[in-house]
Amino acid sequence: MKLTLPHAGILAMALLLTSQAGHAQSLNFNVGGEIFRPSCTFIVNAGNDVDLGRHNAADYTAVGDATPWETFNITSSGCSVGTTNVHMSWGGTVNADNTNLFAVSAPLTGVGVEIQRMPAATTIVPNGPRQTWAPLPTGQHYVHRARFVQTLASVSEGRGQAAVTIDITYN
Repeated sequence: MKLTLPHAGILAMALLLTSQAGHAQSLNFNVGGEIFRPSCTFIVNAGNDVDLGRHNAADYTAVGDATPWETFNITSSGCSVGTTNVHMSWGGTVNADNTNLFAVSAPLTGVGVEIQRMPAATTIVPNGPRQTWAPLPTGQHYVHRARFVQTLASVSEGRGQAAVTIDITYN
C-alpha cells in the first residue's frame, strides 16, 4: 500500500494523539468533625455552707459596720475542651434596706450579707449582672468572700443565713 501525503498526515496525527495519553490519579479523603456541648462542673466551699462565724452584737453600732471577711471558693472540676467562658448569675432575696446585699433570715435582723468576687473585690449584687470568668482546670478556684454588713441602727441577736443560688452557664 502506498501512502500519499494526506494519508501520511492523518497517520502522523493519530500517532501524535496516541503518544500523548494523559496520566490519571484518584484521590480519596474524608471530611468530618465533631459537634459537642461544652460541659463543666463546680462545687462551692468544698460542699459546705459558708460560715460567717459568731459576732458580738454590741460591736455593731452604726449602719455600714461589718464583720471580717470569710473567703470561700467555687472550685472547678474541669471544663471540656472548647469551653471559652464561664458565666455566674447570683440569685437570692435582696435586703430591703440595702439592695447590694443578700437578705438574711430571721431571727437575725439589722444585717445583710455582702459577697465579693476576688481579686478585684467586685460586689456581687443579688439578681444583678452575671459575672464572666475564663474556664479553670480541675482543682483551680474562683475566689470569693462574704461578710455581714449592718443595715439598720441596731442588730438583733440570733442566727441567720442568706440563701444564695448561683446559676452557671458556659460556652
